[in-house]
Amino acid sequence: MTASAWQPVRLSERHRLAVFPTPAAYFADRIRHQQYFSYARFNRTFWEAFRPVAGGDASVRPERADLLRDLAERIGRLGDDDPNLFVATSHLRYPNSDRIEAGSQHDDEILSLIEATLPAGYVAHDGQLFKRATIDGRIRALYEALRSVRVVAVGPAWLATLKDRLKLPRFGLRPVDGTRGGEDRQQVLAALEQDHARLCGEPTAYLFHADLLSPWL
Repeated sequence: MTASAWQPVRLSERHRLAVFPTPAAYFADRIRHQQYFSYARFNRTFWEAFRPVAGGDASVRPERADLLRDLAERIGRLGDDDPNLFVATSHLRYPNSDRIEAGSQHDDEILSLIEATLPAGYVAHDGQLFKRATIDGRIRALYEALRSVRVVAVGPAWLATLKDRLKLPRFGLRPVDGTRGGEDRQQVLAALEQDHARLCGEPTAYLFHADLLSPWL
């Protein structure tokens, strides 16, 4: 399968399994059509473009609880007013994920790895493909599209700088204290549930910082 041939694979009316070589353009299209989505567990390389020089990500831990499953269940209890919600994950937790180089010769390997290990009903977006989109500039399409919707970032306090750096007119931060391990997991989940209920009538993009949440992702 070539990169240009990648298409979404429908698993149900509410969930899809998809890997895209140009995820920025894909998400940009969804945003412009005012469809909801969220994406999480980004490969850390995606965030290199944002991280302050003096900053640092929390160490990635090999064992992770499933935050996304809990979040999906909570949001699911809100009803079917948001049928286009995407719950997304990357393959960061899989062996050697940071050492798979992006490139056409590895696309099938990445796709096979994700499809073989991803829980049913989730959306996979390979972190290396995000990295490639960042390097070649296509990620700008995502940034531009984000300016038309409300953005909620979940992660360290420095993510607040995204508002000015990406010129996001409607931006909110749900801070997570990386020094607390996973102690505030339920508090953050409850806050996200409340945010989603309050914003469900407005197109909203959720940005989850993977490495800081690693103790409980």
